[in-house]
Amino acid sequence: DLQPKLQYTIAKTYEDQNIFTKAAEEYAFFMRAYPDVQTEIKFSLEQANLNAVIMFYNALNYRSAIAYADTFQRRFPTSEAAASILLIEGTSYTMLKEYGNARAVLGVIVERFPESDQRYKAQLIIGRSYADEKQYDKAIPALLVVRDICPEQIQKDEANFFLIVSYYETQKYEEAMNIFSRIPYGSPFFGPAIGKTSKCFGALKRFDEGKQLLVGIRDRAKADTTNYIAETELALADIYVAESKPDSAIVHLTALLSSTAAVGAVKYQTLFARGVLYSLTDKHKDSVADV
Repeated sequence: DLQPKLQYTIAKTYEDQNIFTKAAEEYAFFMRAYPDVQTEIKFSLEQANLNAVIMFYNALNYRSAIAYADTFQRRFPTSEAAASILLIEGTSYTMLKEYGNARAVLGVIVERFPESDQRYKAQLIIGRSYADEKQYDKAIPALLVVRDICPEQIQKDEANFFLIVSYYETQKYEEAMNIFSRIPYGSPFFGPAIGKTSKCFGALKRFDEGKQLLVGIRDRAKADTTNYIAETELALADIYVAESKPDSAIVHLTALLSSTAAVGAVKYQTLFARGVLYSLTDKHKDSVADV
């Protein structure tokens, strides 16, 4: 009895330390070595298999996550965790950009577990997968359906963001801008939606309307310390570029570089953009310093 208990302890220790690859390997070893003693230590083969799938997924080892998910489904077809395992498998396929396989797996959740929470997540991932493949004619209706049935606001926000992307990429700019108001301020999808929505204003040459919206968001962000300063300054610069006013765009990029939001990738992206604009306005010395 000591060996399986020790093996479980080793696996659980790696899991608790977020060493996911080792944890997955140890749970997998438990499955192979001790298939008949699980009841004695109150840790089942089913739980070991489930943990192995989760740990491989957390370790970004999507192939192994898929393989152990398949094993789980063969061994425990009536498990209460069946929908969750299918969701991990389907998500793993999307991470590998094997979207057809992902939709096939996720479709099983929709059919077999229509009342589960995983059903909505599966439909959302299916809609996103079409957008990732640039099949926007399929992404838009799929995302509209899931947005209207999802019980959680965060899922609605995600669907709305990818609807904005899909509408923008199909040059349906009015539809994209109308979606923006559905994503509440403070949502993790609000910031990314700012950039795409501002491009719609630029494409329609509704520059003043776009700037008014962005300035309002920026001023609110400054007042409540929400981190939308980078998104709004970059979007304002983008609108001024679309309006053929590079000097005004430079002003906003400089303002961003002077703020606390200019860190990491944002800083380098902004420097590069400003350097390009300096070059276009014959300020070559400044351009060289930025680029």
